[in-house]
Amino acid sequence: MAQIGMALKTRRLNLDMTQAILAVKSGVSLATLQNIEAGRANPALGTMEAICGVLKLEVFVRPIRDLPALSGLLSFGLPLLGAPAATVAKVRPTSMSLIAALNTGGGLMHGLRTGSREEKALASFLWALRDHYPSVWRKLNARTRSWLGELDDDAFSIQLRRLSLRRLSGYL
Repeated sequence: MAQIGMALKTRRLNLDMTQAILAVKSGVSLATLQNIEAGRANPALGTMEAICGVLKLEVFVRPIRDLPALSGLLSFGLPLLGAPAATVAKVRPTSMSLIAALNTGGGLMHGLRTGSREEKALASFLWALRDHYPSVWRKLNARTRSWLGELDDDAFSIQLRRLSLRRLSGYL
């Protein structure tokens, strides 16, 4: 969210607009706008559309099918945008199927854009798996385990980790 906040702030400043003016024009509270720009908020799509409309920016939402390698992990609880809770609830994966999905995913993690929501989701998912299910973690291949160690601290989200852990605990 920090990248989104910086993009909004940069655009607002380029338009010579204060946060207070943007808040009034968009109908979003000043506190919410400040939190979004600071990267401390996870705004709803409607909130983003209201802000972006005033800033003459387009909100782009990508269908999950554009991420075929990651979408296969939705059934395991990978917290991606647009992943309905029903997707997770319908499937009862096993630890072996999770290991197979992560190990055969091969280069899926190396194809992710640095700082993207997808990278944060996968990193936070693996972080929860490593810390709370070490027996499963040890069965992952070295490439998958080393990817997590190569990431900067900015690649992780505590909220996404908690969500991953909650979903993982439902079947591991």
